[in-house]
This record gives sequence, C-alpha cells and structure tokens, in this order.
Amino acid sequence: MNRTKQIYNELLFRLDQGVYPPESKFPSESQLADEFSISKVTMNKIVSMLASSGRLTRGIRGAGTRVSRPIFRPKGNIVFLGVLSAFSCKILRGMQRECLNSGYFPVAFSPDAGELQSCLRNLNRENTAGIITTSYGLLEPPDEIELFCLDYALPYQASDPHVHFLNSDDYHGGRLLMEEVLKRGHREIAIFSSERFFLRSDAPVTSRVQGFYKALEEAGILDYEQRTFFAMPQSI
Repeated sequence: MNRTKQIYNELLFRLDQGVYPPESKFPSESQLADEFSISKVTMNKIVSMLASSGRLTRGIRGAGTRVSRPIFRPKGNIVFLGVLSAFSCKILRGMQRECLNSGYFPVAFSPDAGELQSCLRNLNRENTAGIITTSYGLLEPPDEIELFCLDYALPYQASDPHVHFLNSDDYHGGRLLMEEVLKRGHREIAIFSSERFFLRSDAPVTSRVQGFYKALEEAGILDYEQRTFFAMPQSI
C-alpha cells in the first residue's frame, strides 16, 4: 500500500471514530502535511479524495474544509409486511428502532389481499435482507429471502430453512384477558376475531380465541361459539 493510501485510510479511520466531529472544521492541509511529513500537493490530493467520497465539504474562497454530516448507508432493507393495527404498529415501531440501530433500513407494506403477490414479486435479494410478516398467513419468500412469521396460528411444518416462526403464548394471554373481563363482573360478552377473514372461513379457531373460550367455560358461560363473530379487521 502506498503512502497516499495509508494516510487516506488513517484519516478515514479518524472520521469514523469521531476524532473530527461532524460539521467541525477539518485540520488544514498544511497542518496535516506537517503531521504526516508529506508535501502539500499530496495532502491536497488526499483531502480531495475524502471530499469526493462525501466525508468532507470544501468551503468557498478559503473558508476551509468541514467534516460532513454522516450519511446513512444501510446494509439492506428489512421489510415489514402486515395488516396495520394498534398491535402491529407497536411491532413496526420496535422493528424500526432495531433496524436503525443495526444499520438496516425499515420498509413497511400493508397491501390488500389482492395486491399481496404483486408486492412479494417486487422483493428480491438485491433490495431485501429479510421480511417480517403478520396477519397474512404463511407466505412463500421470494429468492430465498429470510422470512419471519409472527403469531402464525395454523399448524405448520418447519421444512423451509428460510422460514422462521415467532409466536406469542396466545392461549394463556387470551385466557388471562377474558378472566380479567369476568373479574369485573361482565357477563354479556361478545368476541370479535379477524383471523378467518385473512385465512379461510373454516380455519381452526386461533389459540387466543381458545383461551377466551376456556375462561368462559370455567365461568359457566357455554354458548361462547354463538358469541363469536369473524369479520374484517377494524370493521366494527
């Protein structure tokens, strides 16, 4: 490695480490030339390389050179693919925080059922590092992209190494929720669920609803199936 490249890498390292804070005045070419024992012509070339890469901003008419604001260069996109609700928006906020902390860019899609396949076709290895999905059932990831299914309620076989499942303890959560409702003296209770709208009309009752049923049964309320209604999310 020649001397010019060595000095360039050293200054780049200093910028990465915050030795020269963003928007601060960068040392003059004369100072740096003396520090590294090279000519001002060579140092001018190195500073020009740093400016061309976006790390420095040259001033006008002798105003000096300043350190540029850092540019976010994401490692890739992490796609959130889900029906937006109060619950899924909390997941999206957490995903966004972790993506930005880890150097990835979060992208959110919430397509209608008829647009879902078109949306998936637009994703590929070049623009997508992974997919997090909820409420759309089991998707087939394109181009072997890593797919994380949240709270997928139906039985499945984990045969695809690129598909991962993260499930909440919906049964006990549903049971605890209904027990709390019952503790407050409520007995005229109806259950609204949207899972079958996105899956199929004869899909098994989800674990959360089963938890509701168990708590109602233990309280002596046995007509829980007649109290349950399935429809589109946020339709009531």
